[in-house]
Amino acid sequence: MVGAMSHNRNRLLPCVCILDGEFGEKGIAMGVPCVLSEQGMSRIIDLELTDDEMAMFRESAGAVRADIGLLQAPKAIDARQGIPQRTLKNGYAALQQFQ
Repeated sequence: MVGAMSHNRNRLLPCVCILDGEFGEKGIAMGVPCVLSEQGMSRIIDLELTDDEMAMFRESAGAVRADIGLLQAPKAIDARQGIPQRTLKNGYAALQQFQ
């Protein structure tokens, strides 16, 4: 990646990028094919996916969104241990919708 950018090679590589409509997703970071040049990520290659591939991509995006939801969930303090712990009940419910 560094070589592609420092030498302006315009290389096609898999990278994690924030999507803005590519693959039907917006505002989420996903691993997608993109072109790296001296400007960094020049463009995302929006491949035509089969219906099955698109379903798998959307499932992955849903899992990423569920993880983000877990990170944003309110924290509870376990008084016995004095350690902040996530309220897993809400997080578990969020994950169940994708199974």
